[in-house]
Amino acid sequence: MKVFIAQSKTDQTGVGAFVGVAHGHPAGTCTASCPVQAVADWTYALADTLGLPDPTRLPADSPLFRPIDRHGRLGSPTTGPDTPLSGRSVARIVQAAVALLDDPDRFPPAAFGAHSLRAGFVTQAGLNRIPIETVMRQTRHRSMATAMGYYRPASIFHNNPSAQLGL
Repeated sequence: MKVFIAQSKTDQTGVGAFVGVAHGHPAGTCTASCPVQAVADWTYALADTLGLPDPTRLPADSPLFRPIDRHGRLGSPTTGPDTPLSGRSVARIVQAAVALLDDPDRFPPAAFGAHSLRAGFVTQAGLNRIPIETVMRQTRHRSMATAMGYYRPASIFHNNPSAQLGL
């Protein structure tokens, strides 16, 4: 899946960049956590809600993620159905997901937000031993020091010499 990021923290001038999101498993074996399948399912639902025959009819500049009001309708009381989801809304969604863990002592929802997704991606990539340069290409981090702030905690046991001392 190719995603165009029009503007972000790493591109505040709005030049934009394409980011690839690949299937990490064989085709046809998607689970609920597969981002490619989730986006495909969402675009079909979005097209259906907007009365379009299929997702290919969505305008190219159409926002993928949009607010949904308390009645399940696209948009909000102050916006139309073509409004993009706000950063604050993403933070609330992440906090609601963290609250489902039902462990506020270890995982206080207020401590999480949209940035947690990016930080978690880098941390998990470190645990999976993906080279930091490859991770930075995906996350578009410009600073090695910033990226390593998330990556390093995950990599402290990789090739750790203490494991080879025989103690």
